[in-house]
Amino acid sequence: MVLLGKTLKGRTTKPGGNAPQRNIQIRQISKSSEELDINLKLSKIKRDTLKQRLQDESVTFKLNQKKLLTYWRKLMRIAKTE
Repeated sequence: MVLLGKTLKGRTTKPGGNAPQRNIQIRQISKSSEELDINLKLSKIKRDTLKQRLQDESVTFKLNQKKLLTYWRKLMRIAKTE
């Protein structure tokens, strides 16, 4: 069987051969784990900002709801006295 310059797992066609693919795979795994850590940190930051926005929005909602209720009561008192 002729290899025609292609490398097979565990052997090479040329003396000296190429660098083992194993080191490249380890680098890719470590790089992907670093990317995963960065992505996790970014997602945590985004989650925290969204939670903060949600809390701010709920405070604003409650305040506006109270304003509307007092305005409505004021109108109802005026209508009741007439």
